[in-house]
Amino acid sequence: MEVQAGSKGMNGGGAPGDTLLNYELYGNLREADGGERYRCVCAQCYGRLSSALADWGTREGVERVMLGLSGGLDSALVAEVATRVFGAEKVLTVFMPSEFTSTMSHEDARELAMNLGVEMLTMPIDGLRREAARVVEEANVGGRDGLWEENVQARLRAVLAMAVSNRRGHVLLNTSNRSEILVGYSTLYGDTCGAVSVLGDLYKTEVIALARWVNNCAGRALIPERIIRRPPSAELRADQKDEDSLPKYSVLDPILAMMMGEGRFEDRLMVGFGAVELARLTEEVMERVHRNAFKRKQLAPTLPVYGRRMPDGASQQRNG
Repeated sequence: MEVQAGSKGMNGGGAPGDTLLNYELYGNLREADGGERYRCVCAQCYGRLSSALADWGTREGVERVMLGLSGGLDSALVAEVATRVFGAEKVLTVFMPSEFTSTMSHEDARELAMNLGVEMLTMPIDGLRREAARVVEEANVGGRDGLWEENVQARLRAVLAMAVSNRRGHVLLNTSNRSEILVGYSTLYGDTCGAVSVLGDLYKTEVIALARWVNNCAGRALIPERIIRRPPSAELRADQKDEDSLPKYSVLDPILAMMMGEGRFEDRLMVGFGAVELARLTEEVMERVHRNAFKRKQLAPTLPVYGRRMPDGASQQRNG
């Protein structure tokens, strides 16, 4: 199967064609040459990411960094890369659970921190969350419940993370991936906070691939396997999964890449969808990308890995 406009050279969006996304979407590319080229592409991607973080640290005079460790994959990969770049003694992680945080997340975050040799603070947010709810209720704000109760958790975590940053002098890293950023699957002034977006140039599919590559290189589960295998979840409500609100990343990422002019993946997508259904899904994704432009405009600078562009666009929604 041929990858159109993305298998070599420069693709339509001006990004290097040998992207990790191409190899993840097409199994024949991963398996060619016994997987040697695929391993090389993974190594190049990781090398660009770690070099970009190191260059940023040097340029900005940053020697110590920190991040919120959720027990999920994005923060796990950022923690691993930061440890490689700055050294374990200069990386601080903060685990901020709520009643919706699973036991697995706590176990996995602790195991990751131990594997990396980094400090992990634990700061539960339930007391702050209940107090915020009480204040809002007593003020007779009115309106609807639901979304704000999820968003306030992310914003409380940002407040605590910045408190630690100010107290300890570590610079906060943002852990959102490109897929989330493009469709606005984030909370403004919450998980969008940070001095630099470490994974903002990488799709979720690529984050998963890099985590597996890191473990293969380490010869052990440096990033706990359960973190890689578990369905992604923000854990802002009971039994929440990313796929409750988004298409599967194996579908979302090629749609986004095509929208950004980074390749042609219709043949890959048509395996699971008819033309009408694919057109409808693409339209829904495009609408989300346009509607959430205001969030992207306020995000921290993104580390360049492939130099992918972030789209501009008018937006009417301002409550995310």
